[in-house]
Amino acid sequence: MTGLASILSEKFPWTGERIEGQLAFQKKFEIVKLDCPELQKFTGLAFYKAKFSTGYRKFSIIDIVIGVTEIEEVYLLINPLFADSYSTLLKPLEEIKSSDAGPSLISEIVFLFKETGAVISKIDGNRYQLWFGNEKWRVMIFALKENLVLRIVPNSSMGVLFRIQNWIRDWVFYIKDAL
Repeated sequence: MTGLASILSEKFPWTGERIEGQLAFQKKFEIVKLDCPELQKFTGLAFYKAKFSTGYRKFSIIDIVIGVTEIEEVYLLINPLFADSYSTLLKPLEEIKSSDAGPSLISEIVFLFKETGAVISKIDGNRYQLWFGNEKWRVMIFALKENLVLRIVPNSSMGVLFRIQNWIRDWVFYIKDAL
């Protein structure tokens, strides 16, 4: 899609200089149209996937999902492992009324996250597991209040407490051995 390529090149230009954290559209790669009829119906957005450079050495080029309105407003969805701060697409998703957020719509949102490279499996109901390699990293929860609410939370604070407890134990034994 050349019109979208021009819009993305203008909004996220490649300067030829690597700047950490600055997204730049990579027009040498194909823009892929994503089929999300439920989301398109309730958000008015058309969805695509494109490649962007990040300015970082690791994850230097990533897949980003793009939502575009008819008046060329652009929203981005980035793999949560990389950063949530750039994911402006969450705002229009959270404007969807809960009464409209059925299983097929939630499945389409999960599909969009997977298109960013996120590895996701269903836990139950409206909860999904985000993976970092073989490790359970975060839980994605779709809460149905007045509007759809999407939250990504740590798996368990107990796991964190267990790791801290082990770290303190190891540190105490290290100091005892040093004395």
